[in-house]
Amino acid sequence: MVTVVNVFVILFAIVYIITQIISTRITQPLLLIRDEISRMKLGVRNEPIPWNRNDEVGLLVSEYNKMIDALDVSLNKLSEVERQGAWREMAKQVAHEIKNPLTPMRLSLQHLEYAISRKDENIQEKTKKTIQLLIRQIDSLSSMAEEFSSFAKMPEPKMQITNFVEVLQDAVALMEREMGYTIHCNIPEGPIEIQADPHQLGRVFNNLFKNAIQAIPNDRQAQVQVNVEMSQANFTVTVMDNGKGIPKDLYDKIFSPNFSTKNSGMGLGLAISKKIVEQFGGTIDFVSQENIGTTFTLVFPKL
Repeated sequence: MVTVVNVFVILFAIVYIITQIISTRITQPLLLIRDEISRMKLGVRNEPIPWNRNDEVGLLVSEYNKMIDALDVSLNKLSEVERQGAWREMAKQVAHEIKNPLTPMRLSLQHLEYAISRKDENIQEKTKKTIQLLIRQIDSLSSMAEEFSSFAKMPEPKMQITNFVEVLQDAVALMEREMGYTIHCNIPEGPIEIQADPHQLGRVFNNLFKNAIQAIPNDRQAQVQVNVEMSQANFTVTVMDNGKGIPKDLYDKIFSPNFSTKNSGMGLGLAISKKIVEQFGGTIDFVSQENIGTTFTLVFPKL
């Protein structure tokens, strides 16, 4: 009996070892395929799995390699279609914005030409008005070209330790002089240091302040409030206005290029601002109520 038991124990041990070896040889290729599939990402080059044996696993590996090749081709085509679509939309927007000032320019020049042919007595006054209109429309075209160029060729940020409070105060003072409105501020007196490009950071606040003021109807007294709140790791900046607000069906488009709720401009200000804020490790979001106002919230990490 003892001999029989020992023989069976030895047989079971041998069978167990053989089973482990066979199962390892079977499962190892499957684990390799599983790991490769788990590492597969869209938008990057996925490496094929090397496999030299012509067996059932080899067929599976071959199909996987064919799949990632087809996926790369499809992604390249999709990216090309998206780029072409984006540039078509951009070109359509640019053409639309250029046509807006060109129409009054053409009509004004035709009206001036007609006045000159009639030899009107007040030809000098009409000429002066026409020149002023042309200058305003040219300035508008120049502004659109500059905005489009800034978005298309966004300069690399020159990161440095920046006093956030100083940049914000300078932006407030500049906008008050330019727009002629008072911006109410609740800003800490001490410096707040952040790793950022001060010029691009100032541009973000200039865009937000200008949008806030332009969103307020003419029949309403403008109220723009800026608050800065501190926490252990971050500080939060809110820019509130009492403007006409943003409709809910436009929320998803606010930070999209080429979108604007105004009748002028390329609609790139908020898209550029979002890109700058994210470069500095921050976030930007907003809440809005129609006919009540909009609040933009920016969160930055402290040094």
